[in-house]
Amino acid sequence: MKDQRLYNRSEVHLPALLYVGDTYTEVVCNVRDISERGIAFEITLSEAEKGSFQVGDSIEFQFMDTFRFGSEVETDLISKHCLIRHVTEAGSSLIIGCYLADKEFAQYVMHKEVAGQSRL
Repeated sequence: MKDQRLYNRSEVHLPALLYVGDTYTEVVCNVRDISERGIAFEITLSEAEKGSFQVGDSIEFQFMDTFRFGSEVETDLISKHCLIRHVTEAGSSLIIGCYLADKEFAQYVMHKEVAGQSRL
């Protein structure tokens, strides 16, 4: 099957937090990849928790990105809302693919691509 994504994805491995549902339940996960308009998370969940993620739901995510800028080490806190586009089981994990149309996030991703992903 041909990959028909409009934006290139960059593989990343960063710890993240998701905030889910009306009670804003905190879920620990990992960022799997990012693009200018999307992000994918990998989550290890029990069967009872798998129903917490439904296509069409909005979730909030947060992760920290530490990088070197010249001789300085800097850290960005990325905190955004996104829309769940797909939920896929992969063994004992869930892959949650999300869409977000956010100029600031797109610029963040583009900067990483221009910098040769040296910030990841």
